[in-house]
Amino acid sequence: MQKGFWDVREYCLWRAGYKSELSGKKGVLEVHHIVPRSGGGTDNPSNLIVLTAQEHKAIHEGRLKIPKSKIEKVRILKDASHVSTIGWHIVNELKELYEDVRVTYGSITKAKRSEFGLEKTHRNDAYVIAGGTVQKRAKEWYFGKFFRRQNRSFHKVNPIKGGIRPANTIKEAYGFRRYDKVECEGKEGIIAGIRSSGYFVIRSLSGERIHDSGRYNKLKLLEKSKTVMFERRKAALSSHD
Repeated sequence: MQKGFWDVREYCLWRAGYKSELSGKKGVLEVHHIVPRSGGGTDNPSNLIVLTAQEHKAIHEGRLKIPKSKIEKVRILKDASHVSTIGWHIVNELKELYEDVRVTYGSITKAKRSEFGLEKTHRNDAYVIAGGTVQKRAKEWYFGKFFRRQNRSFHKVNPIKGGIRPANTIKEAYGFRRYDKVECEGKEGIIAGIRSSGYFVIRSLSGERIHDSGRYNKLKLLEKSKTVMFERRKAALSSHD
């Protein structure tokens, strides 16, 4: 139920002020699915838009299109809803297997961090969520990063789909590929940029500069690129370490 309305259509009309959400015009109004049900769209109000009858007809005839901004907003809300649904499914499954399963929230984590004087980091969040109080913490920890393996290269180079091939883009040079872990001048990093000249951009996993022109014959391959890469780091000392 939205704002006391049991009928979704009536709620959408009220939300729009009984006028088109595209043009602001009044008259005979229709409620249209932004993402069609055939494409996975739902009857949730976030996926519905109020149009005049003329606009509604024009969309179905291909003479008018829904703005991309509204479509993207629906997709973002849909993704967030999916993540929430999956999260609660996992929680419920775990509760059937284990007795002591608890759910926490960002406000609780923030309060615990403040209590122990810890700055906001993923590592500190994990520490307090796991029940950390005054325990001695490890001297080293691992920073991980996910790398997308499929970047839709075919789509990018297809002009019909609006794709444009980036200039001077190569995938491999001198046996090295982007995101390979290497040693450069005694420091470990990943190849963030490849040049056919043999001079590569080297960065840490979190993006800090190591070298902007590392020569290929001065690099030592430590690990081929993978979907998830890890980097061992030393923890900064604090009153709780």
